[in-house]
Amino acid sequence: MPLNATTHFDILQAVRQAVSDLDVALVPKGQIYLRRIPTDRQATLPAIIIAPIGIETLPGSTNASDDIGFPVLITLVNGVNKDQTALPSERAAKDLTMEVSEVELEWRQKVRRAFHNKRLPGMEQRVYRCIVEPGAILDLPLYRDADLVVSSLIVRCFVREQR
Repeated sequence: MPLNATTHFDILQAVRQAVSDLDVALVPKGQIYLRRIPTDRQATLPAIIIAPIGIETLPGSTNASDDIGFPVLITLVNGVNKDQTALPSERAAKDLTMEVSEVELEWRQKVRRAFHNKRLPGMEQRVYRCIVEPGAILDLPLYRDADLVVSSLIVRCFVREQR
C-alpha cells in the first residue's frame, strides 16, 4: 500500500479482501465493490458493497496516542424477483419473495464470525480489534419501493495512532 494512504482507506481495502475470502455463496468475488454509498445502481447484483459510512469513534487515549474506531459498512444488495403475472393492484399481496432465504442470512453470520472481536486480516499490526455492529437485516423501504434486498452490518476497526 502507498505510504501516503490513509488508515481508513487501508482498512476498507483489507475488509474488502477479507469479505472476498469468506466465499459468500450468493455473491461472486468480482461483485464485491468499494463504493461511497451502499446502493450504487451501477453495481452488478447480487453484490456486497463496502463503504466508509458512519462516524469514527474515539474510545480512549494515552498520553502519547489515540484509539480510533473506523466504521466500515458492509452491505449485501440483491434484486427482488416479484411475481410478474400479478396485476399491479395484487403485487403487494402476491409477492413471492416473502420466504426467508438462508443464503441471504448466512453472509451476516460469516461476516460476524470473521470480524467480531478479532484483528483485521492483512492489518494485524495496525488494527488491534474489530467489532461488528448489527444493522438492518432487511431495509424495508428499499425492499418495498426499489425492489431490493438490502442488509447491512458495520465492522468497526480500532487502531492506536501515535500523536
